[in-house]
Amino acid sequence: MTLAPSKPLAIRVEHLDIATDPLDVFANSDAEHRMFWAHPNEDLEFAAIGAEQIFTAADDPTDRFESLAMARRIVAESLAPADVAALAVKDLPRLVGGFAFSAEPSPHGPPWSNFGAGRLVLPEVLVIKDLDGVRAIVVGDQPLESVIDTSARRASTHDAPDDLDATTCPAYTDLVERSLKAIGERRFEKVVSARMLSFPATVDAALVVSRLRDSFPECATFAIAAGDETFLGASPERLVSVRPGHVRTAALAGSKPRGAAADDDARFAHELFTSPKERAEHRFVVEAITSRLESLGLAPQHPADPEVLKLRSIQHLYTPISVQASEAAIDPIEIVGALHPTPAVAGSNEVATQWIEQNEGINRGWYAGPVGWVGLAGEAEFRVALRSGLVDADGAHLYAGCGIVEGSDPDSELHETVTKLRPMLNALGVGLLIDRP
Repeated sequence: MTLAPSKPLAIRVEHLDIATDPLDVFANSDAEHRMFWAHPNEDLEFAAIGAEQIFTAADDPTDRFESLAMARRIVAESLAPADVAALAVKDLPRLVGGFAFSAEPSPHGPPWSNFGAGRLVLPEVLVIKDLDGVRAIVVGDQPLESVIDTSARRASTHDAPDDLDATTCPAYTDLVERSLKAIGERRFEKVVSARMLSFPATVDAALVVSRLRDSFPECATFAIAAGDETFLGASPERLVSVRPGHVRTAALAGSKPRGAAADDDARFAHELFTSPKERAEHRFVVEAITSRLESLGLAPQHPADPEVLKLRSIQHLYTPISVQASEAAIDPIEIVGALHPTPAVAGSNEVATQWIEQNEGINRGWYAGPVGWVGLAGEAEFRVALRSGLVDADGAHLYAGCGIVEGSDPDSELHETVTKLRPMLNALGVGLLIDRP
């Protein structure tokens, strides 16, 4: 882990033109480390540019969250006390980044060589747009214009296939069949089996996240760039949110597509809500999350029944889970570590997670891992990195997975992965052959 500097870091806040778009700032930057985050329904966007400090997770898989839980304290201690005292909580720096799904290195591609098991970055400049306007939080004494460019977004090359066949994947249906065999052997009750769809492409990351931001305002859209690799997506699933007065998380498991007509859409929603298979899959997640929060000494609360959360191309069973703030004197990163991985992205026990690593045959990297930010005062937002993909020199690598339980059908699960791949494919401008006349 990077140590704190020997002398205090100075911080300042500069207010910017209200028309400044943090996505333009992200797109115009050539910094090796940068991140864009947007959650339109919560009126928050930011671009994190540069790296004043980088904190990397410990090599020991059992200690990677605990090691980064120290990062916030290290940064707070390195800032000049007078600067911290003079600023509101919303104007303090934030650490941005995330964690891989697994700390164990994978022999499969793509390499994810610039991401590692976990990393939090203290950016040189954080450009935030929220209800208070647009402002830049600057760490250090460098001129703002030497770090960021707030002009209109520079054009970038974007070249992706016109269409792909994502509906044929024998390796995935075979994986589901092997998953069902393991379930039949009572090794676990549920496992989340994922696939990867790779293809050559030159990707304009800003264009892709702009489309995701506009199409999915209820999701958190993100792009994390590390050298020549960029991880991007639009996550519908909150892992944990910490704000003054409350801690929130949610269970999101069980899926059906949206219907083209209102009657079809309502029928799919009814089938989802009443399906024993989907309800069982969802119940696994609710019970696991509440149990893990209770292990931290917290008392989570949630409704008895889920609701149906409707997104643009898919609908899920959804249960909000909350904790009273008076109970939550725990570091947000420790909560992240306690919750990850939930059964929504792994399975019903640790054996299922180990089975994924041994049998899935892909490198998930940061897919289905926690991504987000944590502020110096303890506020935080981490999402499960779903509906996402990695862009590197070889092209685009998109991910989608399904919860497999007793009674799952391999062909149906394959079709569900296609539904889950659509948001990223659409944002990349790639069509599906199945949709062609």
